Amino acid sequence: VGSRCNYHLLFFSHPGSSLLAKTRHQINRASRTELANSFLQLRDEYLLLKKLTQKQENKIKRMGTKLSRLSHDRAQQETRNRRPGSFIQNAVRNLDLEEGLEEMQERVWDLERLNQRLRSHLLFYKQQIQLQGCSRHCPYGHITAKVNTGFHRPHTSPREGPKKSYKGKKVGELDVSIAGKVLG
Repeated sequence: VGSRCNYHLLFFSHPGSSLLAKTRHQINRASRTELANSFLQLRDEYLLLKKLTQKQENKIKRMGTKLSRLSHDRAQQETRNRRPGSFIQNAVRNLDLEEGLEEMQERVWDLERLNQRLRSHLLFYKQQIQLQGCSRHCPYGHITAKVNTGFHRPHTSPREGPKKSYKGKKVGELDVSIAGKVLG
């Protein structure tokens, strides 16, 4: 038991342990919402840094391939120039045009990804509309249209009973028609 107490004394006497104790004390004093907010803020920063590192890694890869291509082209040009009787060809590439082409290709890839994402959103919304059916939420559903639009209005009244019709209905022993004639 004595060695255990000495261990704790050594642990808390460590220069970094006072910082650890302070941070634990600060965490215990903070409310749950403050901790949640700080966690979300740190998570957002982490995701942003992760995105930036991915962009930089892609840029490094592109620069590496560009460097290897240039060194390969230079080596080929030197071997062509060393051969006796070979004509010096205009193999020097216009680097500005190549960089512009690569930037355009990157832009095309970005636009294709965006297009694909928009198509998936469109498909999702089409499916949502199909799931909802023809009934659309309309704030003025109780108002009838003044112009025949060709759309059939679904029956939305809460009470559905038999329709009242006096045509051919018997009252007592007599049939009553719309014109009001008594038939025998």
